Amino acid sequence: MTKSDANYALSRPEWDEAVFDNAAYFMTLDMSLPKHELHYRKTYQSLPDALDFARLSARVCLYVISATGRATILDRKQWQFWEERWNQRRRE
Repeated sequence: MTKSDANYALSRPEWDEAVFDNAAYFMTLDMSLPKHELHYRKTYQSLPDALDFARLSARVCLYVISATGRATILDRKQWQFWEERWNQRRRE
């Protein structure tokens, strides 16, 4: 059962999972570029596309944004976990 991303009593790992499971889109921020640069921020409809860009530089952060506007940053050390979770949910 998917947890609601509107539940503020969730622990941080549960919050991350709830936002991820209710993802509307993914956003990358390239922290090496000034905010006015064209590629500073990009949005993607799928996690694999966002990861392809994010993996190009260690200075890129990856956020997930839910349909309700909730957001969380995905820890770079756990990107493989999130990719596996994405793939598993697509197979269901």
